[in-house]
Amino acid sequence: MLIKSFSHRAGKFVVSAAWAILLSYSSSSAAFTSSGFSFQTVSDPVVNLPLLKVFLPDGWRVDVKTDWNRCNSASIAMGIVSLISPDGNAQIVFTTPESYAWSTSIITAKMGEIANRKPGCDVARRIFNLPYHNPSEYLKFILGQWGMSLSKLTPVKLNLDTNAFENTIKSKLYKQGTLGVNFMVASSRGTYSSGRVSGTAGSIAGAQTLVTLKNGQQQYSEHIVATFGYTTELTTPQITRQLGSSKLNTTIWEGQLTSFYASSVDVFNEYYQLYKTVVENSVYMPQWTYLKNYFGERMALAVMKGTVIAINEVSRQQAMEAVQKAEEQEKIADSTQITEAFTDCIYDRNDYTDREGKHFKVDTGYTVYRDDDNKYYVAKEGVSVPDRFIKMEPNKARDY
Repeated sequence: MLIKSFSHRAGKFVVSAAWAILLSYSSSSAAFTSSGFSFQTVSDPVVNLPLLKVFLPDGWRVDVKTDWNRCNSASIAMGIVSLISPDGNAQIVFTTPESYAWSTSIITAKMGEIANRKPGCDVARRIFNLPYHNPSEYLKFILGQWGMSLSKLTPVKLNLDTNAFENTIKSKLYKQGTLGVNFMVASSRGTYSSGRVSGTAGSIAGAQTLVTLKNGQQQYSEHIVATFGYTTELTTPQITRQLGSSKLNTTIWEGQLTSFYASSVDVFNEYYQLYKTVVENSVYMPQWTYLKNYFGERMALAVMKGTVIAINEVSRQQAMEAVQKAEEQEKIADSTQITEAFTDCIYDRNDYTDREGKHFKVDTGYTVYRDDDNKYYVAKEGVSVPDRFIKMEPNKARDY
């Protein structure tokens, strides 16, 4: 597995439109002629809940690692799922979102904006303080923390259309932030006279870079990155005639990436189309996110009481009740939204429906076949496939 450890650093907040930067080793010639796939559910080995449903290529193996003691209670758990090629020369790596917070104060206009805390993990409060990063900044930051040094990022074309993602995410974040602001003003007993959501950001992008690992090995890589968050502004009553009102600005945000690594340019091109097909059709499972949120909320309450809890203190019954309640309330998992946005950003594909009624996508120019075991075979037009596979017809109208 490429990622050996978890850690963090600092950056900067910018409310931005979609960013797109993508490598001098061109992927335009990359294509696989044919490959078999099957849907497989990957479970978290710690809590035994579904984490990711992957469209797994034949012969590829799965490695999963999770950490249920992250710094920030808002993302108290993190999961990393690696799909490894049969020859070990390529990997597709999925990660769950990480949450961050950044708070500044403005006492007087002359003093300007002052950071309330230093960047880094505040274990006592279970908050990781970090200014907002756009996708390019976040990619450099997180890969650097995983021990990878990066060469210059080089553009490639991903046919990105992020309008739907931005509109959905920003609308959701605005509503979420407004509820939080109203609660803070109402419960502050006069500390704050007013509040508002002063900005939202929702950006998704793809990037390619040559990375060097801790052991000196070089890997050619592509990454799909999403960062999104919102900033609130709380205003106090006038302090004195000279000082006026003060302001507290707080940014809450998340970052996530999905990555593809290859040992050489030839390997990168050989597996590129396969990687794209896997990412388009793999989905994060909401049950894991529900439990992560439940445990994070318990951790936050424990910190307020001056205590600490561990994941093993959450009983199996409590966990299942939390998942069931969340499912009944039809809460939307942020990680699932991001994965759908990843999918929607890549065009030139057909939509298919499996036997369970679930939809998946495959690039045009490829034909999809299915056998009686609900396994799938994706092949270039004119390429022969095993006799047991029957050709599937794409849906006439895409339905997500």
